[in-house]
Amino acid sequence: MMKLTNHDLRMVSNSQAELGAILEALRQNETNDLEIESNSLTSLRAICSHLEKYKDLNWHRIQNSDLLKGILIRLRTRLA
Repeated sequence: MMKLTNHDLRMVSNSQAELGAILEALRQNETNDLEIESNSLTSLRAICSHLEKYKDLNWHRIQNSDLLKGILIRLRTRLA
């Protein structure tokens, strides 16, 4: 079971929470197959369709770029 804790007391958006949970799942499971399900179409599109576009824009004006960059790094470095 995965436990997520928000040590930062500021409010987070739904997208930040979804992306944060995805990033944490990738952190906690680096080797096994992982199926990510989400009810956030925005988060899934950002990861599956828009990451290269965001990278091409040099992440300029991209919301949650810190989380998306972390997800991109984790996806690219996962053991096959």
